[in-house]
Amino acid sequence: MIKVKPVTVETDTYELKLSSEQFQSLIGGEPRDVSGDLETYGPWQLPVRFKAVCVHREWKDGFVSSVTFFGPRTLGKLKQADWHLEGRCKVGGKEVRGHTCSIMVDVDGSLYTVGVISITKG
Repeated sequence: MIKVKPVTVETDTYELKLSSEQFQSLIGGEPRDVSGDLETYGPWQLPVRFKAVCVHREWKDGFVSSVTFFGPRTLGKLKQADWHLEGRCKVGGKEVRGHTCSIMVDVDGSLYTVGVISITKG
């Protein structure tokens, strides 16, 4: 697993704006729509693991004030919760709760959807 130092991006609007260079270093690759990888098991395709970029969002007055990127992580011990999956992943040597979701990122004027693991503060 690649060790990535957490990076926090501040925002004063409802948009998360990144430059192409920030997108490449935080999410990986050229700016594009990115989804996570879901590993399933058996004929019923039971979810086992979900791999994606791990983030923590700070909220203020109903809007996201900052997003901390922790790099690629794996969400395990999955449970179906309505339309998303909940589970646990390791961040900073601690196992924290998280769920699957997506965030919209504005990269140099273009919007991209990024599938992420959103964690609780641990």
